[in-house]
Amino acid sequence: MDKPTTGECQLLPWRQSYLLSGIALIALLGVSLWSGREASLIETRARDVVSATLRLERAIGYVGFIHNFKNYVLRSDETRYFTAAQDDMLRALAALDELETLIEENELDANLSDLHATLDTYTEMLERARSLAGQGLSARELDDRIRVPDDKAAKDILAFTEQVDREFEEQRTAFLRLRLQLLVSAAMFVIASFAIAQLYRSRERAEQQRLSTMLDTIGLHLGIVGPDGRFTFFNSAFGDLFSQFGLTISKGDTLDDVTRRIMPFITREELVTPTEAIEAGEPDIRDVTFMGGLVVRRALYNLGDGRHVILRRDVTEQHRREAEFNAERDRLIVDLKRSNVELDNFADIASHDLREPLRGIAINAGFLLRNELPEAARARVLRIVEMCEREQMLMDSLLEFARLGRTSEEQDVVTDPVAVVKQIEHDLMAADTERRAHIVLETDLPPVAMDYGRVRSLFMNLLANGLKYNEAEQPEVRLRFLGPAADGRYGRFRVADNGIGVAESDRDAVWVAFRRIQTGQDHGPGTGVGLTFVKRIVEGYGGEIDFDSTVGHGTVFTFTLPLWESLSDADTVEPAETNARRS
Repeated sequence: MDKPTTGECQLLPWRQSYLLSGIALIALLGVSLWSGREASLIETRARDVVSATLRLERAIGYVGFIHNFKNYVLRSDETRYFTAAQDDMLRALAALDELETLIEENELDANLSDLHATLDTYTEMLERARSLAGQGLSARELDDRIRVPDDKAAKDILAFTEQVDREFEEQRTAFLRLRLQLLVSAAMFVIASFAIAQLYRSRERAEQQRLSTMLDTIGLHLGIVGPDGRFTFFNSAFGDLFSQFGLTISKGDTLDDVTRRIMPFITREELVTPTEAIEAGEPDIRDVTFMGGLVVRRALYNLGDGRHVILRRDVTEQHRREAEFNAERDRLIVDLKRSNVELDNFADIASHDLREPLRGIAINAGFLLRNELPEAARARVLRIVEMCEREQMLMDSLLEFARLGRTSEEQDVVTDPVAVVKQIEHDLMAADTERRAHIVLETDLPPVAMDYGRVRSLFMNLLANGLKYNEAEQPEVRLRFLGPAADGRYGRFRVADNGIGVAESDRDAVWVAFRRIQTGQDHGPGTGVGLTFVKRIVEGYGGEIDFDSTVGHGTVFTFTLPLWESLSDADTVEPAETNARRS
């Protein structure tokens, strides 16, 4: 074999260069998938550590153990502070155990032994405070005997927080550097292999013809434009597109001239790659529709040295199938809406037919009550009336339960929760004037992308339950917007009451339809579906709901709802201009 003369470059054979290109493309895809997964794992581990740290600080801090510990020292006769402090300490120790496990799993250089020792000391001092409580010591004397130095523990937490931030930032930086190196290496290898194969024309024209034939077979149109803006290579399929419209293309034609000649035959262009991505260096990919309905996806790659590669493929069939799919989807939506209307009509008719006998029984029972009846007979007739009313409530609840199973057909609707809450407050207070109840709107509530009826049903059930299952002298329900969720599309809301609370054993039962929790007290009529409605509404809109409750101290519901306008964490939660408050 002749040695290359001066100025020549020993290039890879055609077959090897394309094989390496395919391997490099697969490697590039693998690197992208791996790096995305690893980045997600780093962020997940960081969130887990931060979340555990926050739970630990909440359990220890002003609203946790320290708060209740100090209150118990000051008011040792109020044992609820002792119980609350014990519960907080258990949560703190659980959070600390979780944190130490995360430290070990993530190989973090952190030591929380001082904090652990301080918590153990606090636990001992809490027991000691209880044993000293009955000895007539003043709060100051008691404090002097059980004071716990916690400077080291505070420094532990501060140092740990700074260390976590630093180590995870170092992990991110190292990973991003590695990811960039791998992606750049793979991309450069792909480009180099592809360029070598294309530029190997002077001595490998036969190989270029094979390449053209292969690309024609798979339906891929390939064109290469040199630094001077002129075509240096294109396969037959690339030229055939121009032939369909009576045009020709030759090597040496400029890209601008070829584009100008084909433009009159283009009816539509649709960007596939976002503009900002193109500006950032991503390939310019767009779907081009020609006269006659032909749709071609065109990708323009900038090789970085003045050369460009154009790849095209026929996507007419793909677009046709997408259009058929969209048409079928629209048809199904229309059918669904019609079915919903028919179901509603059927439900109304069935409801009327079911109510009619009950109405007749109730009316006739009412006639009987007008007569003089023995006491036992009157009690039975009254029982009949009560059962009719309860059956009516059950039918109404069943119908509403069925309707909630269907997603609202109205997608572009906005509802102001503040207006809904104020109307609900007016209705509840008008119906119950004997109790000094409060409904307090602590912050403004942003508009939500939900229909009015379901927003009203959600808040009505939460507010009514908070006031109904309440034995406080002044029943109170407080509402607050906590800010946007992670993606900004959903908002976090809180509804808290000072009612009777829910026992841990009944935690799952509160969501079960037609099941009322037995409290030993008569809290009025009901069907046991209120919170079931709430859960269905929230989850029907893609949100989540949960609650925390302490028996005798009330319940706090937190849930997410879709916002009409997306928010970020930087958006301020403004106090409500006027509290929805009644006394």
